[in-house]
Amino acid sequence: MKRLIHSSPVSHWFAPPLGSPALAAVLLTVLFVFGMELPSVSLFKDSESYLPVHTLLEFIAISISVMIFTLGWNVRNEQDAGHLPALGGAFLVVALIDLAHTLSYAGMPALVTPNSPDKAINFWLAARLIATTSLLALALLPAHQKLSRHFAKISLLLGLVITVIVWNVGLYHSAQLPRTFISGYGLTPFKITVEYIFVAMCA
Repeated sequence: MKRLIHSSPVSHWFAPPLGSPALAAVLLTVLFVFGMELPSVSLFKDSESYLPVHTLLEFIAISISVMIFTLGWNVRNEQDAGHLPALGGAFLVVALIDLAHTLSYAGMPALVTPNSPDKAINFWLAARLIATTSLLALALLPAHQKLSRHFAKISLLLGLVITVIVWNVGLYHSAQLPRTFISGYGLTPFKITVEYIFVAMCA
């Protein structure tokens, strides 16, 4: 399997453009900081004007998460599958929670309970937490660790249980969670702090 990957000309398209992942990460970080210093531009008058674009972008992100799950699930019986099945299970959770986020966005028909910015943001934060934690765990765990052949099914079932819990909390207990958005004020310090924690985890 490795020989096929390395010998395929397609693999050259996925090689780091700068020859080193660390160098690419530094360049992207510099571009990110530069982008933050640029003056802000208002492209949409209100959240309802942004709704079609938001829905489109979220469904693209959901599709990518589903692709990661499909890849991980399809290679679960391969000898060199490694942690891919577990990563696939994690991104199935991300896809399902991002779906809840998309359907909870202000302007969309009510998803079981009335939609609100807090409700949508809570689902978004949960999805980012699972994605970031999963990628960090994948980076820290031994790359060639042998896993049980039942591990893919266990990770899938665990992911579905986590999804049900997150959906339940997000739909019915959102009021008990810390505020993430205040109308007329914007994002709360809690939401901004959590985002910076995710940035640190990714770094």
